[in-house]
Parts: sequence; C-alpha cells; structure tokens
Amino acid sequence: MNTGGLKAEFYKDVWNTVLRRTASGNYKYESKRDSVLVNAFSIDGGSPKGSFTVTPPEFGSYRVVLTDPKGGSSTQVQFYASGWGFSPWAVENPARIELDLEKKEYMPGETANLQVRAPFSGKLLVTVERDEVYYTETYSIDGNTAAINIPISDKYRPNAYVTATLVRGVKELEPGSAGRAFGAIPINVDRTANKATVEITAPEEIKPLTPLEVGVKTLPGATVTVAVVDEGILQLIDQKTADPFTFFYRKLALEVAAYDTFSLLLPDVSIGLSPAGGGFGARKEMQFLSTQGIRRVKPVAFWSGPLEADGEGNVSYKIDMPQFQGAVRIMAVATRGEEFGSDEKFTKVKSPIVLLPTVPRFFSLNESVIIPVSVRNDTKKDGAITVNMKITGPASVGVIDGAGQKGGSPQSKEAALDVSIPDGGERTVYFTVDTEDVTGALSVNITASGNGESTSSDIDVPVLPDLPAKREEAIGRIDSHKFEVPVASDAYRAGTIKRDLYVSRLPLIQFSGKLDYLLQYPYGCLEQITSRVFPLIYLSDIARKIDPSLFEKADPAVLVQDGIRQIASMQMDGGGFSLWPGGESAEPWASIYAAHFLVEARKAGYFVDDSLYSNAMAYVRDTAKAQQEYSTNELELAVYALYVLSRDGKPDMGTMDFIRDRYKGELTIESKALLGGAYAGSGDASALEQLLKGVNDVEEIARQTGGNFNSTIRNRAILLLAILDLNPDDPRVPALVDRLSRDAQLSQWWTTQESSFALLAIGEFVKKQSEAPPFMGTVTIDGKQVATFKSEKILSLTDIEGDQPIVINMDEEYKDGSAFYTVLTSGTPTPKGFKPVEEGLSVLREFLTRDGAPVDQKNIAQGDLIVVRSKIQSGAGPIENVVIENLLPSGFEVENPRLKTTETLKWATGNTTEPEYMDIRDDRILIFTDLPDAKWYNFYALLRVVNPGTFAVPPVQAEAMYSPNIRFTGKIGEPFEVKLKQ
Repeated sequence: MNTGGLKAEFYKDVWNTVLRRTASGNYKYESKRDSVLVNAFSIDGGSPKGSFTVTPPEFGSYRVVLTDPKGGSSTQVQFYASGWGFSPWAVENPARIELDLEKKEYMPGETANLQVRAPFSGKLLVTVERDEVYYTETYSIDGNTAAINIPISDKYRPNAYVTATLVRGVKELEPGSAGRAFGAIPINVDRTANKATVEITAPEEIKPLTPLEVGVKTLPGATVTVAVVDEGILQLIDQKTADPFTFFYRKLALEVAAYDTFSLLLPDVSIGLSPAGGGFGARKEMQFLSTQGIRRVKPVAFWSGPLEADGEGNVSYKIDMPQFQGAVRIMAVATRGEEFGSDEKFTKVKSPIVLLPTVPRFFSLNESVIIPVSVRNDTKKDGAITVNMKITGPASVGVIDGAGQKGGSPQSKEAALDVSIPDGGERTVYFTVDTEDVTGALSVNITASGNGESTSSDIDVPVLPDLPAKREEAIGRIDSHKFEVPVASDAYRAGTIKRDLYVSRLPLIQFSGKLDYLLQYPYGCLEQITSRVFPLIYLSDIARKIDPSLFEKADPAVLVQDGIRQIASMQMDGGGFSLWPGGESAEPWASIYAAHFLVEARKAGYFVDDSLYSNAMAYVRDTAKAQQEYSTNELELAVYALYVLSRDGKPDMGTMDFIRDRYKGELTIESKALLGGAYAGSGDASALEQLLKGVNDVEEIARQTGGNFNSTIRNRAILLLAILDLNPDDPRVPALVDRLSRDAQLSQWWTTQESSFALLAIGEFVKKQSEAPPFMGTVTIDGKQVATFKSEKILSLTDIEGDQPIVINMDEEYKDGSAFYTVLTSGTPTPKGFKPVEEGLSVLREFLTRDGAPVDQKNIAQGDLIVVRSKIQSGAGPIENVVIENLLPSGFEVENPRLKTTETLKWATGNTTEPEYMDIRDDRILIFTDLPDAKWYNFYALLRVVNPGTFAVPPVQAEAMYSPNIRFTGKIGEPFEVKLKQ
C-alpha cells in the first residue's frame, strides 16, 4: 500500500566501553552507545517501495533509522564500514574478535575482504583452515579494527573457516582483562554456482493401469535418474527426496583444533541443547503415525537408471502404472561434473471407481471368512456397479446377500454382486472365502465395473497352518548295505510332508540340519545373527554342496556381508553390541563373539568398516584387561577376549601370562583351550599342550540360558576347534568329532551357539581329514529309483514329497560306516499328531474385553477390541532369553502390542515386566524376556477384530532359546465366531 512521507536519519555510533569490577570481585565490560547524526533527509510518499543512498565518511559503526512521522513507527539497520585504525564498538566479550565478510560466497581466484573488530590492539594471526591449515598470515594492529584481504583457493570448496587469534604483551594487560582474543567465521566457496536447476513435469492425476509420462528439464548433457515411489512407503520410513547438492556442498566441520592455556583461566559453561522442534520434530514423529491400516498390495517403486539429457536439457521417462490407489512421489536427480540438483513432484493415482477390500493378512485352514469390499462411485453419475471376486488356490468364494444370508454355489471359485451407488457415494458388499484343509497361497482378484468405468484389485494372501510346524531330524552312519528311513505318516497332514536327504563320506553331513536350522532361524538377536553367518565364512563351498537350495536367493558371501551390516547396526558407543536392535547396553559374551566373527570375516576378505572394526576391538581389549579378582563368568569373558585379540594378531601377552599363572586352576576346560589357542596364535604352541595335558573332553554342565551361553555341546566344539588349530592329527580329535556326532543324534534341540561352533569345528576337521573308502549307491522310494550317488560328491535330494520310506542301497564293496546321512522331515502336524508340551515352562493365554472380562468366543463383532494376556512361569529356576510365540487368529490384527497395564488396564494385576524385545508379524506376536524367578509374569497386547467369520485359534508356545529342551506348547483353542458389525 502507498505511504506518506518518511524521515531518514544516518548516525555514526561511537561506543564507550569500560571495564568495571563487579560485586563478586570479577571484571565485566560495559558498553554504552553515543550516536552522532551524520545526515537527515525526507523521503517522499506515494509509492509502496523506495530506496535511498548513504555514504559513510570513514570506517566505523553506523546506523540508519527510518521513521513514519504520522504513525510513530520506525525501523533501523546497522552496518560496519571496514578499515584500519581505531573505532569504538560494543565489546561484549573481552576475548572475542568480531569477523565479517562482504560477500556470502566467493569463487576461486577472487579476493575476500575480511573485516576485523578486536577488543584491543596487538599481534594478529589469520588462518584459513578446515581439515588442515591452508593459509596463514600475521598482522600488527595498532587500533582495534582492520580490513584484511584473503586470496580464495579452490581448496576451500565448499567451505573453509577464517580464524583470527590476537595476542598482546603482558605489560599491556589491565586487571581482569584478556591477553588473548579469538574469532572464526565460515567462508563459502563456489557452492550455489554448482546447484543445477531441475524441474519435473507430470500430470496432477492419472488412473491406475495407465501410462505415467514424466518430463525433466535440467542442464544440457546432464545425467539424470528418475524414481517413482508410493508416497505411503516413503512416509513409513521417513524417506526424503535425494538432494546431492546439499550432500556434496554441505557445510563441512572445522576439524583443525586450536589449543592454548586460555581455557584454564576461565570456567567452562555447559549449554544444554533443547530438543528439536518445529518441522524436524514433526517429521520424526510422522513415521510412527498411521492414518489407515496396512493393505496387502504390491509396492509401487520404479527407477529409471541413468538417463542423459539432450542438448536442451530435456529427459523423458515413462512407466505403466499398476493397479494402485494413492499418491506417488516423483523424484529426479541430475548431475553434470561438479553440478548437482534434484526436484520432486506428486501425482495422484485414482480410479473413478474405488475398491477398498478388507482382506486378512493371512488365512488359516478350514475357515470361513467374510470379506467386506467398500466401493466408491466417482464416475460423475449414479449407476449400478457390478463387483466380482475370483479366487485361485485352496479356497472357494461366495456372497452375503441383502438379508445377510450366505449365498453362491459350493466350491465356486468366482462370485458377483450388483449394487446401486449414487455419484460420490460409497457402499459395502460382502463376500465369503472358505479355505480348505490345505496350506498354500490364495490369489484374490476383485473387479468393479459400471458407467463405462472399471477397476480391479489383486491381493495375494498365504494360507497358513493352524498348528505350529513339526520338524524331525534323523542322522548317523550308514552301517548296512540296505538302509531304510521310515516316516510317521499319521503325524502329518496329507500333502504337507517335505523331506531332505543328504549322503556323504563327510561326517559334516550329519550337521546339515544344524546349518539349515541356523539359516532358517526365525529370530534376530546379535548372537543369532552372528551364529547364522559365522560358519559360512569358511564353509560356504561345502554348504553350497550340502544343499544348493539354501542359497538360491542369496550367495553365502552375500549372507555374510549382510550379517556384518546387521551387526554394525547394533554397535554401542563403547564398541560393544546390544543383544537386540535398539538396545541400551552391550551384551558382553555376544559382543566378543561378534568381534570374533568380524576378525575372521576380515581375514577371509570380507569388507568390514574400519570404524566398526576398531571400536569392536577396543571393546575386546577393555574386556581382556587384567583384574585382581574374577568371577567365573568374568574369567571366561577375559579368556575369550584374549583369544580374539590373538586371532587379530595383537595378543595381550601380559594379561595372558597373568591369568595362566594366577588363575590356571580356576579355568574351565574350554577356557584353557581358548587361552592355549591365544598362545598358539602368538607363536607359543607348547602352551596349549601344557594347558590341556590329560584333558580329553569337557565337563557335563547344564545349559546356560544367558550370560556366556555355556553348554556341554558348545564347549566341546570350542575344545575341538582349539585343538584343530594347533594339531589336526591330535588323537583326541576323532573322539571329539564322534562325540559331537552322537550329541547331534541324541538331541535335535540345539542352540544357535552350539550349532555355530560345532559347524566351525567340524568344518575345520573336514578340511584336514583323510579320504574314506569309495562307495556308490542308489535311493529308492516306493520301489522307484530316484537318485544315484558316489562318494566323490555329496548327495543332496531335497523337497521329497509323500510319506513312503526312503531306502538307501549301497554297492557290494561298501564298508559299513564309511558314509553318513541326514534326513530332515518337516510338515504340519495333524490334530492327532500334535502333542502339547510343558517342560520347565508354563504359559496361560486369555482373551479378555477392555474391561477385563473373559471374551465370549461365540459372540464377537467386527471392529471389537480384545486384550490378549499371556502369563508365563518358569518351573526350571531363573531363565534368560525366553521367547513367547503368540500365534493369532487370521481375522485379528495387532492394535497395540505394548499395553502398560498400570496406565491402560486399571483392572490388570499381577507381575508385569517390560520385554527385552518385541517382534510383531502378520500372524504372531513374539515376546523376548527373562524370567528371574518362579513368579507368574503377565504380558498384554491389544488386538482389533478386522474380519467377520469363523477363525481357528492356534496354540501359544514358549521356549528358552539357549536351552530348547525348556519349552511349552499349549492346547488347540476353541474357534472364534465373529459377527458382522451392525
């Protein structure tokens, strides 16, 4: 808006600064401004904007004040005219130099003018530095201001720091004054000139199943990549659009440290940082919020790969949009030499007819599930919409008519309903899906058409068993010319039995089930991730021969590298590792175990980040430090740490000698083996023999469910591994190998620690063992020959279907015991073959209302909230690392897995504890916790009933992960009957 006349006044500010003594005896600068009017003039009104010019008569501090005489409002701007000499300015900090630059950014070859305002005169050192010192110059300042020219080098890109240090003689100091002053200012070099302009053109809205054409305008000849991704996915992971310019030209930190004694003269002031607010805080919270349920759709994610812009800077990219409803983010990144840029744009994908089916995340066997399908008509006119559902897989489909009655032909794979919907209106129709007594996958295709428009939705849903899978392992030597492996067919559901057969001259084949167990282990703590990949470092070739199918999706080397990545994500500040993702403290044994793996992985040629490695080894060195007193666990940890340091080529000989001399009698056999291995790694092979003199086996002990994860089998494998490292021909080796083989035959319930160390030891033995007598043989099933084999190659026969016995026929020259076998059998048990188990653990599961009353399982409505309470008790003393596996009915979804009973459920009583970790999956809640005593402990979760229908209730399970013989499997529950929401 137009204004009246304004008054402009141009002042020079002269500051009078004195040093005053405070009441506490300290000294403090006080500055008072004395303004001198240089010029005053009027500015005519009548224009919304205007300008005027003032010229400082000399260097110093100036101020322009603009006043509206009528309204009384005013504004001002302050600036400083640079120069050499003395000009009073406001001194706030007696040890600080004020620095200013006349430009925000410079190009290489230019000269920057640095304005210096100092609290006193003296000798001035000016530097330009960042990761090193690039430029230095000294000046004598007689006054308190200076104007210094600094040449700009290309080394300063994207930014450097100008620092100034001023000192004066002792004779010039006054009481309480500073003898040194310091200042710094960042200087930006050649940054914005390298920001490439990128502009995306794309339609604001398109329909599903139509092309999306994206255009990008940028620098001619630039390399461009374009990504089109579902915005819901990006929000879920809080993914920002890539911005290479900001990354490469971000402000770099000053890495050169300046030292003097000034900090010893004045106390440090600790400044607390307030939490992030505004947009950053909001964005961090957004990733944990959800405005709608997760839908079973295939993700939309496209990437163009590198594209080259033409002579006018244009790039085009085209995709065929799949069946999808929502918004996609289009992201473009461009680069040319040292120039970078990016842009983003959003396109809505919307059909005139919108389908929103509510399909469970999974189905179970013999269920009848009602599928609500919401249909919206945005075709701009009223009309009749035909909705059709087609099923592929072990299920049939029907409809629910207007009277709420089930209709459709039995065993039908397709059904349809007609519904009248006004423009802009929405209606819900209902289909039924009846699953069969067969597991597998269902493909659900839903279409809606009317008013000349159509849309569809394709959803793949697994059909999971209603009982936990059963797995059996048969291993041993083939000790006859005809060997038969039967199967208890009545224990498994028809069609679910799968068997794997392995035959080899290598005793390692007896441990193939342990390898399969490690690779398929369903949980992911630090120890389990390490155990999964540790044996693959040296057994990858043998493992691939044992079962090629295990590595169809990923090469063993890829699995090892991914394991390193996962372990790195759990490293703590001190170099140790937390047991679970997001943990707050390091787990000692598992941390040393992970460091041991990193040492061996790096030796084998895998990439291990230097920071990850050095921090892990620092933790190991700290753990290995000598102590005056050790507990049993501490002594085991120290010895294992010493062994790992020796494997790293940096043995701690002093601590090794200290422990051997003072604590030899307190060492367990496996710790003696590790300490001897540490000496052997440092060149003293005799120490292992001395420590293990007369030792043939480890002591029989109970499994340790936490701490150092001790067990007889694990410790036996450590002993074997240490002996093999020094002397593969040691007479104790065959006996230990045979004993581990017997361990595997006697119990299939091994821990990940036991399986990993046993595979490491047996794998090392296999590399150094002598050849067994040659043999040949055949495999027959139901009278039909299915395979032949020879001793030179491992027989790996996987996914054998059916329940007929496997017969192994050896040739006439076969010497009994020369071949080893493993048969792994897995499948879904029948109700007859299913047996509840209660061995050392007891679990009670209850389904309750929000008020704490028992749920009427025959009278539940869609949309209800149900509390599931899991109560667990140890009958085997304190147990660490217990997992509770709470399998869910298929029509239910987890609403809140961490109900705080004291805050949310006022009626809840009894002992509760926060889980160590919780894993939420489509069909189950996994709770990982410790049981310190024999009390009952409660865990609560809130479930939402999503679909109507009749649902099986699988049993709840629990297990001590490092003592799998301590376990619980509950009974099959009564089915839930969920009614349609009225």
